Amino acid sequence: MLDPVSAVQIASIVLSLVDQALRINKSFVFLVSKYGLGGLVLWVFGSGAVWRMQLCVLQSEGDKVAMDFKASIQNESNMIAVAGSILAQIAITALSLSYLSQAYWVARGFFTFSLVSAIMAVYYASHQFRSLGRHMSGNDIKAWIMNKERFQEGSDLYGEHLPSPAAVLTISAPNMLLAASLNSLLIGLGIYLAYVWTRNLDTDAGPDASRAVFITYVVSLSICYGIYQLSGIVVAQQSYPGFRDNIARASRQPGQVNENDPSDEAHISIQSNQSLDQHREAGRSQRAPATAANSVAQGVLPVGSNIQHELIAALRTAALRSRESAAANERVAQLYEHLASE
Repeated sequence: MLDPVSAVQIASIVLSLVDQALRINKSFVFLVSKYGLGGLVLWVFGSGAVWRMQLCVLQSEGDKVAMDFKASIQNESNMIAVAGSILAQIAITALSLSYLSQAYWVARGFFTFSLVSAIMAVYYASHQFRSLGRHMSGNDIKAWIMNKERFQEGSDLYGEHLPSPAAVLTISAPNMLLAASLNSLLIGLGIYLAYVWTRNLDTDAGPDASRAVFITYVVSLSICYGIYQLSGIVVAQQSYPGFRDNIARASRQPGQVNENDPSDEAHISIQSNQSLDQHREAGRSQRAPATAANSVAQGVLPVGSNIQHELIAALRTAALRSRESAAANERVAQLYEHLASE
């Protein structure tokens, strides 16, 4: 008989699995309806998190969000390259295990696939880092996401402001290859340990020890993999907005934000920060000529490489104030003439 706490936990996990299945169904329908056959490929090999990140970039204004996206992907590429190099070294070592030639050939096949996919993950991550590094502005990054030569406001090839399948798959490929390499390595190692036990290849250790090693491997792998998957199902999936919200966001023009939509909180924060930055820049640009003019009026010359520009700005400010003063004096004279005529 289950206690109430265990029953609640099991019910929560079941509901999370059902919710994830519904999300997968919605994502499949959405991608196929928007991209056609490309949506099917995107659903199988693409990453929903990458798609949402690129949609946020396309819906943003200015260059800040796009440049942050570029830096984030380049940092991720660095980590994938390092992890892929480590996996490639482990796969090479696995191919030289004792009694591997006497085990089933599938084990060597998985080790070989792990080596190849790890090498390709390193290559694609390096290529991705270099490709994004060539885009120096936010519009260039947005054009790359939409698979266009240049970014323009309005609809794209798919009728809306949506990321292209090529951009999503390009960003998703290194991580997908890295995951495939890791899974292949683990499967190959499991097959190798199983054959060492069943065929008694390690005669020094004996079948009992080989069986204990295989059971330890299966149990430890199941626990570690289960904890990782359950944490992703229960916690991570709830932090992403659903595809229904993404449909509404994709139908809006870039920069348009729905303040009543909780999924747009990040966009509202971004827009607020951009407005604050614009006000600060405007304030600095208005204070710079006045500061230079005050320095000249007080007999203190500014020091630095921009002294000529500051002097020119100060002279322009002084001329503008002189014109305003002359206009004020002219107005006062007209008022005096009007009073004298009365």
